[in-house]
Amino acid sequence: MFVSINWIKDYVDLDGIDIKKLIESFTLATAEVEDIIEKGADIDKVVVGEILSVENHPNSKKLHLLKVDGGDRIYDVVCGAPNVRENMKIAFVKAGGRVPAGEITKATVAGYESEGMCCSAFELGLSDDKSGLMEIDVDAPNGTDLKDIYPIDDIIFEVDNKSLTNRPDLWGHYGIARELAALYDLPLVEFEEYKPETTESYDVRIIDTERCPRYIGARVEGLSVKPSPFKMQSRIWRVGMRPINALVDVTNYVMLATGQ
Repeated sequence: MFVSINWIKDYVDLDGIDIKKLIESFTLATAEVEDIIEKGADIDKVVVGEILSVENHPNSKKLHLLKVDGGDRIYDVVCGAPNVRENMKIAFVKAGGRVPAGEITKATVAGYESEGMCCSAFELGLSDDKSGLMEIDVDAPNGTDLKDIYPIDDIIFEVDNKSLTNRPDLWGHYGIARELAALYDLPLVEFEEYKPETTESYDVRIIDTERCPRYIGARVEGLSVKPSPFKMQSRIWRVGMRPINALVDVTNYVMLATGQ
């Protein structure tokens, strides 16, 4: 089971606490931690960029010549992503910046100078989506550091599943947060009570009340299949699941949060 410290912080305030020592305390008191993974340390100078213009490369069917507003000036970029379009807000790394694959430098690509790279979420280590550029879904000025709008820096720790077999209360981030709050005598944030907007009844009949003493149903209308917010997608992917769409992702998100 993978646990995100950023996600834990939604439920318990860990400011001023040494996270490595916190994880060690969890290992000694509750369950064995098999690995600790630091995310985001290899990402630097990646900013919000805006594609101002798109031209087809004269000698390539796949490449495009872009003008990208990086906040401080306009950059010439050669890009092969299929989803490029004008006025698209993207993750842009200027020459001298870093992504997990290494430092980005000025380069000549198919005869044209490229002063940076427009990134996919996969290239930033934020998702397994290689289909095209990562589109920024947050309103932020061009040149804003990506780490200022998305929780890119995180610590993920892996708990041995066998250690949690008899602790179903820990099968979710809220349960882990409750355990850490108990270890450090910290207050735990309570979930907000769900209050439906309608009083319309929904018929649920339980045939075998001994095996299933309680079941809850709710009617949800007006939904559409579309991508979930990037923050949700990234959280799901970083703890070992693959984002699909908003309807699938929200159920997986709740499961990963609550264990239910």
